[in-house]
Parts: sequence; C-alpha cells; structure tokens
Amino acid sequence: MVTSLFWFLSLLYKSNNSYFSTHSSSSPQFPLGRRAACDIYWHGVSFHDNENIVSGQVNKFPGMVEMLRKINLSRAMRTMQELFPEEYDFYPRSWILPEEYQQFSAQIRMVKERDTTVSPTFIVKPDGGSQGDGIYLIRDPSDLKLTVGAQPKQAVVQEYIHKPLLIDKLKFDIRLYVLIKSLEPLEIYIAKEGLTRFCTEPYQEPTQKNLSHVFMHLTNYSLNVHSGNFVHSDSQSTGSKRTLSSVLYRLAAKGVDIKRVWSDIIALVIKSVIAVVPELKLHYQADIPPGKPGPTCFQILGFDILLMKNLKPVLLEVNSNPSMRIEHEQEVAPGVSEYVPSPVDEHVKVGVIRDTLRLMDPFNKKPTVNMISHSTQPLL
Repeated sequence: MVTSLFWFLSLLYKSNNSYFSTHSSSSPQFPLGRRAACDIYWHGVSFHDNENIVSGQVNKFPGMVEMLRKINLSRAMRTMQELFPEEYDFYPRSWILPEEYQQFSAQIRMVKERDTTVSPTFIVKPDGGSQGDGIYLIRDPSDLKLTVGAQPKQAVVQEYIHKPLLIDKLKFDIRLYVLIKSLEPLEIYIAKEGLTRFCTEPYQEPTQKNLSHVFMHLTNYSLNVHSGNFVHSDSQSTGSKRTLSSVLYRLAAKGVDIKRVWSDIIALVIKSVIAVVPELKLHYQADIPPGKPGPTCFQILGFDILLMKNLKPVLLEVNSNPSMRIEHEQEVAPGVSEYVPSPVDEHVKVGVIRDTLRLMDPFNKKPTVNMISHSTQPLL
C-alpha cells in the first residue's frame, strides 16, 4: 500500500493539471483533460473543468483558494470576532491594506500616546503571498510598503504574537492537515499527526534592530531552509522540521496537559472552517447548482498554528494547497543539488493522503484512518 502511494505522490508532482482515477491500476495523467469517468479527480491547484465532470469526487472546492487568501480569511474572521469575540480570540487583530491604513495608523498613534514606552510590533503579509514571500515586520506605519510600482499593494497587517512557546530556544509553528469531507452536512477530519517547523536562529523579543532577522521571527519552512543553520534530520524528533507527536511527547514529559492542547487546537480548526463556510457554499452552488449534474468535493487544507507560551493556539493562516512533497533539495556538490527523501515528510504526508483516499472511498467501505472526525448541522 505504501509503495503505491509513493508512486501516486510522485505523479502528483509532475503536473499541476493532472487527474487520477482511484480504480485505475496505472493511475494515468491527463494534462489536457480526460474523457473517461473517474471516481476521484485530483486537481493540482484549484477547482476547474467543472463542465466536463458530471459525477465522482473532486479534491478541491470551488472558491476555496479565494476564500483562504489572507484578506478574505481576515474578513471572515473579523465578522465572527464581532459576533463571538470570546470564541474567536485565537486570530490576531488585523487590518486590510491599503483600505484600512488610516485606521491602522490611528490605532498605533493611540497606543503610543497612551504609553510612550510601548512600541508594538506588526507583521505584514501580502494578500496573495505564499511560502513566506514578501512577509516583513514593522513598528511604525511609515515602514509599510504600500505600492508595487504604481499599483496599491494588497496586504494584511497583523499584531505580532509575543511570548511564543519555545523549544530549544527556537520559535516554531505547527502545520496541521485538515480534510473537509463535505459542506452539507459540514464534516471535518483532523489528522492526528502533523509537522512542526522551526526557526533557525534563537528567538529574541522583536526590537528595531532585529526586525529583519527572518530566521528568528518567521517560521516558514521555505525561508528557513535557506539558512545555514537549517538541520535536515532523519529523526522525527530533531532537526528544523519534526513531527507534531514528537513535540507533544516532549511537552507531556514536562507535565503539559496535551489533551487540553489538542482540544483547543481542534476547537480553533472547527471555528475557522465555520467562519468561511457560508461564502464557500455560495461559490459551490454557483459552480455546481443544486439539481445540476456535477461532482461532490473534498479538500485537504494546511492549518498553520502557533502555540503561545501559555499554550494557547493562535491561527497564523490556512493554506488551500499545502505542499505534499516528501523530499527536499540538498546540495551534493558545489552548485549541484538533487532531491533526497525527507523521512519526516514521508511519515506525515503519506498518512494524510492514504487516509484521505480511504475516507473518500467511493465504494463506501469502512475506512481505518488516523484522523479525528467532526460533523455539524448545515449552517445555511
């Protein structure tokens, strides 16, 4: 089973526009489209080709990419924070740029006037950015980069999370994989195993002098992998990328209530999904109107979560197309690189793909999976 899944994943990387049939022994690719019906269609990046797919299941929801862009996610979270402030306190306070620049500037002025010794830090994230691209820290509105050429730059500026939980004096985040199996009823599966991605410089509270130290403040793997301190490890419990279970085991050994941590993380995931479901349903019904022949959809999401020193989880962002690579690039000679297996990625991601396919089994066999399931009544 594992061997065939490794092959399935290697095919997935070759083309972002490939389709796969779960009951085809050769799992053929159709970069120009397919004519034969399949039980499961695997889109590389986003939902498309809905005119030709009249049955089966597709691994993307229409509109998911748009809904999880940083601005739209922030808007959805803000709506829920206004309605249920205590329930949605896991998402950092955010402002949308450039339209809320004046509100942001006024807020900073008010904070500094109230206490001249306070100098809050903020993190700026481009709306369409990924893999840490374009993220930077500021302490004053004048440091914002509001344009690209002559065009306004769409971005979200958020309160920087102080007092993160550290391990080995390093800041880290959690990449948790979440399967949305259906929208109505809303059915969510959360993988019990995930990744932890570590910074590569010992953490210090942000100051004006160290704001540009991305290897200290930003946990993005795509940034830290270029650090000279990044450690590729064959062990699941050491190095710059580790399994979530190894980190939780280490915390449990120090007396941390891991059940409580998991409970808080699960609540964060469920509430986050609930926040985007109403808009997501509108996209779904626009592409696949009720009564019109079409596929059902499911999707794997990547939740990026930070644990604070008090063990409270904070949502950093949600990735609609999390990487399923199970290898990393490594320099084997000066100027010569090759891809080598990453045991940690293999352990986590192969399990996610395997259990997703079992859960979406078109023949309705009872799956044996390593995911936690959650269902709710329809929201709309």
